[in-house]
Amino acid sequence: MEETAPIKDRKSLLTVKEQIGHLKSKGVTFGLCSEEDAAEFLAERTYFFKIAADRTTASTPTSTSGT
Repeated sequence: MEETAPIKDRKSLLTVKEQIGHLKSKGVTFGLCSEEDAAEFLAERTYFFKIAADRTTASTPTSTSGT
């Protein structure tokens, strides 16, 4: 099973405003949607944090062999 990084080594979570700033620093221009629309999407419609939480709490099935 893959171990997760110790808490002190994990990247910090960014607020929506910080995420928008990070995207802009990476060259995202928000030509197809406004920053406000992107902020709404990040705040209300993503499941990243829910999925990430499941990753650390879900149990991994163990392999059973016939030996």
